[in-house]
Amino acid sequence: MTVYHIRLVNEDTSDHFFSFVMDPPETLNKNGIFSSCWISMLVSSGGNLGVSTDVDCFAWAGTVPRNPAPGVEVPTGVGRLASLGTERSKGSSFQMKTTINDAATLTENTHGAPTATFEIFTGNDLPSPNNRYLIGMAKMDGHGRLIPVATVLASNQTTTQIKPKMKFYISRAEYPASFIVDFTSISRNAGVVDFSSGEGQNKHFAIVRYTKNGDFKVDYHKQSLEAQEKGLVEWVLEKLHHLVSSDDYVDCHAFLGPGGGSAPTTAEEGETKTARFRLTYPVRCIYNCAAAPVPVYIADCMYGLIYVQPAEGDLPPVDHEYYVP
Repeated sequence: MTVYHIRLVNEDTSDHFFSFVMDPPETLNKNGIFSSCWISMLVSSGGNLGVSTDVDCFAWAGTVPRNPAPGVEVPTGVGRLASLGTERSKGSSFQMKTTINDAATLTENTHGAPTATFEIFTGNDLPSPNNRYLIGMAKMDGHGRLIPVATVLASNQTTTQIKPKMKFYISRAEYPASFIVDFTSISRNAGVVDFSSGEGQNKHFAIVRYTKNGDFKVDYHKQSLEAQEKGLVEWVLEKLHHLVSSDDYVDCHAFLGPGGGSAPTTAEEGETKTARFRLTYPVRCIYNCAAAPVPVYIADCMYGLIYVQPAEGDLPPVDHEYYVP
């Protein structure tokens, strides 16, 4: 499963709240999309916090206490894990129904959604006009809570196809999770992390720096390396920020030598260290920051995977591959 990591660094001299909002998914529904805050966090001056998420999305249906608009909380609902359509199989289809106590339910039906989408369809049980029942997409936050990140007002006898995008907007503002926000206003001055296109495509790690000038700088990294047996690897470590300890170094389990190369890659803040290693046999190994406290760095996603391919061919096939840092 692909996991994406975002590391937010506050370089300003003041503490700030930051809010994450997902880019609205593509949908053919004619009703307007309501974007809600996904995650909100306080980051101290000079501090940093990480957000990790996978590609899983949830179909969602629920209600709002009054007309949906910026500042309104989307408090109650139900979510179902959705499979996106592929070239070989259709994506998830869910039927949304209302209940006698004015709640909403979702029931999975025969898969019928096209590539990269899931869909939600309705019957004739919605009120007309409807300003209460919403359908859309939800994501898990870092606390295991299901947050409706993009919703639309449901309509009778309508199929809404939803195509998620792994694109995030980070705003220097405090918006409670699940509250509807003004997406146009937020996106105007936000930091943008886009893993679905451009520089971030095929990358899995982004460092977002909120600078003293009040703007955002985004750098992308793969977090995984590929090389070939008997090849030469040049390993460059550039320490840009003071995160936990004053110095950093890398322990790569594919390298022979003290600390897996940690000695020649020890770098203080602002330093760049370079080392070269000869790869002598095919293997898949983890590399991680080896500076104390190691568990803190692992929890902060400062690790990756190196795959040393055989000089000819590939490693033998297996039923499943597991990556456990």
